[in-house]
Amino acid sequence: MGGLNFADIFETVVATVPDQPALVVRSSDGDEVRLSFAELDARANRLAHALASHGIGRGDHVGCHLHDGNQYVEATLAAFKLRAVPVNVNFRYVDDELTYLFDNADLKAVVTEPHLEDRALRAAATLDWPCPVVTADERYEALLGDHPEHVPEVGERSPDDLYGLWTGGTTGMPKGVMWRHEDIYLAAVGGIGNPGLGIETIADLDDVAARAAGGNPVPGTLVLCPLMHGGGWWLAFSAILSGSFAVVIRDLGFDPAFALQVMAEERVSIVMTIGDAYGRPLAEHLESVGPDAYDLSSVAIYGSGGAILSPTVKEALARVMPTTVIHDAFGASETGGQGRFIATGADGAPRFAMDASNVVIAEDGTICRPGDGRIGMLATRGLIPLRYHKDGEKTAATFPVIDGVR
Repeated sequence: MGGLNFADIFETVVATVPDQPALVVRSSDGDEVRLSFAELDARANRLAHALASHGIGRGDHVGCHLHDGNQYVEATLAAFKLRAVPVNVNFRYVDDELTYLFDNADLKAVVTEPHLEDRALRAAATLDWPCPVVTADERYEALLGDHPEHVPEVGERSPDDLYGLWTGGTTGMPKGVMWRHEDIYLAAVGGIGNPGLGIETIADLDDVAARAAGGNPVPGTLVLCPLMHGGGWWLAFSAILSGSFAVVIRDLGFDPAFALQVMAEERVSIVMTIGDAYGRPLAEHLESVGPDAYDLSSVAIYGSGGAILSPTVKEALARVMPTTVIHDAFGASETGGQGRFIATGADGAPRFAMDASNVVIAEDGTICRPGDGRIGMLATRGLIPLRYHKDGEKTAATFPVIDGVR
């Protein structure tokens, strides 16, 4: 069919740079996992065969009830390889939330942590259909060992295959935001490129191979926010799908000293965080230990999304990381990346770069025009989701059609 599909993109990168590092998992207890593209591909293929043996196939939803680690990445890729839909499941959810989510997301299988297994099993038992639970311990490794490492046969994949992001916490129970692969790849997962860095937009798999072979001008992304958060997943996979490498920290708590140690030791170029919750402790720790405690010369971009950096924390980060660009961005599960911070105005408020996809909708439902003096709600058009899963009313309200444009 042509077009851009996540599994095809990943396998193209694997074929282009099989021996390059793809994923690094660090832990403060000293445990490490380091996987090349070929190794990650083989493990994802094995898991895909295992899920297929449970009947998982095109359009089925697979829960990723996991902390940051290689299993999260492998489960996501395995689902994509089967044309199934990986579903992010918040590892902090309690029983009632999980029971709701398992049913709302129509989960047909779940990959979970050993200490979360009982919770996942209880939620799965409430469903009216079988939902096997795979636990990421020695049983997971044994399961992978029982299945082959070649790509599963699923027929031709499509850019219309689905990516789902269950978003919650601000407007009630989680809602499943459903995207086409090609649209979310271009909107949020690196496909659109970055002209300022000389990274061109991807049009086809030949472009994917060329980008991977050419080397990334900002190699290595450390994702400090969870992979089950949209922004964290987008940045990690932006690196992996470009032939660069992603670094995640397995620990549940946030230790700024260890995070800075990992930044220095892995020589990452990009750090992804969420607001002051990460920025403040990092800045305070760097101020307390002095500028020579860590070699952060590789860190070109410190990015924050999901919550804005306060002016005081932004100033502190700029002071302690003087060679790093402190980069605010905004967007949503329903928009992908939407705005990029470029300057601070005279009033101290941030100013963002916009493009033709951004519009402002006035209270009367019409589009504001530049200079007409009206205030409205920021929106985007073009690369947007298909719908909320099983919720036509919210879909219609969130994605209106104005002047013939959705």
